Amino acid sequence: MERIIDVGIGAIVIGLIIVTSYGGTLIDFEKKRFKEYSSISGYKLGEWKNLPTILTVRVISKSYISTNTPNGISPTLSGKVTDFKTLLYSNDSKPIFSFMLSGKKRAIRQAKNLASNLNADLVLETPEEN
Repeated sequence: MERIIDVGIGAIVIGLIIVTSYGGTLIDFEKKRFKEYSSISGYKLGEWKNLPTILTVRVISKSYISTNTPNGISPTLSGKVTDFKTLLYSNDSKPIFSFMLSGKKRAIRQAKNLASNLNADLVLETPEEN
């Protein structure tokens, strides 16, 4: 019985670690640095690096039809989905950072914040809503 409890507790601990793990990017505007991190149970692992000069913050959108494959368990949904990307550019034509968001307002708010804090130009390339 003791072994069963130990295995169960071990599985729960491992499951909680997996569920609370994610990755992201932190930008320190004051010290002009960034960190791409992996978070495991709230602890962010990664090294700070110097932030290159960002000249342009651009928001773009992409729409597509999303369909779920029927699996007999979850509902099969399909419909038009629009994703918004916030792209940060330096002198290159290729973005240095790319952030994907699902909401237009949130993407624009994030882009305005980044452009303001990085003293960069803001370019919005999102369709107007009817």
